[in-house]
Amino acid sequence: MKPGKKNHALEFPFIVVWEFRVRSGRRRAFEKAYGPEGDWARLFRRDQEYLGTELIVNEEGPLRYLTLDFWTSRRAHRRFLKHHQAAYERLNGQCELLTLKEKLIGEFDHLGGKPACAQTRKSHAGTGKLRPATASDIPRMMALERNLVSAARWSEATYRGIFAQGSRASIACVAESPVCGVAGFFIARLTGDECDLENLVVDAEQQSRGWGKRLIDELVSQARARGAKCINLEVRESSRWARSLYEKSGFAVSGRRRSYYRNPPDDALLYRREL
Repeated sequence: MKPGKKNHALEFPFIVVWEFRVRSGRRRAFEKAYGPEGDWARLFRRDQEYLGTELIVNEEGPLRYLTLDFWTSRRAHRRFLKHHQAAYERLNGQCELLTLKEKLIGEFDHLGGKPACAQTRKSHAGTGKLRPATASDIPRMMALERNLVSAARWSEATYRGIFAQGSRASIACVAESPVCGVAGFFIARLTGDECDLENLVVDAEQQSRGWGKRLIDELVSQARARGAKCINLEVRESSRWARSLYEKSGFAVSGRRRSYYRNPPDDALLYRREL
């Protein structure tokens, strides 16, 4: 079974090609698991240097498929396998009954410029949608936050607690791209007539493409609908992208907390927007 800091040298991406013979009656399940938006692609998206997957079928013979998994480099692929071995093996076991035979065709360097999946990965927010976050989004949300210094660091248990509560006090939303899955998200909490933005993250490759503004607009809309009179948040003073986003969205600095952040140390600026 076939088996994160950004590297923008995508001109010669790395491709892993596998061949599969699918069991009779399992074609639909196979395509769902191995397609561009399938279970394997969602697992690979935990690594920011995964570019996408293509699924190819030979309609003339037995149920024969090829998968092409695109990565920025051989090193990125190797690192993914090392860091996510347990999840990889678990999914591998779940998919064993879908195929009769599988083999690695090879690992290749792409010499023809960026593949379509690498180009479309940098999609504009206008091509995606916003939707309520669910517990199934947790792996991707955690992967996004781990790659941004300015993002709050939450444990998986903390994320699951939000969805387990089913509480009106929590608002969780994701920005979903048709080509790269979850491109960003926010989590906020309502206390009385105030809303506190606890975490907002946008994939580093998707910043300055409109996702952040769409997420803020959605937060404002949902907070108002639930009776909030203002939105509060805190951000690292050094996070220029986040501060610019908030200020363009109508937030103003309301205070400062000295040496609030660690790893690396930084002041927190408090922002507030009246609704």
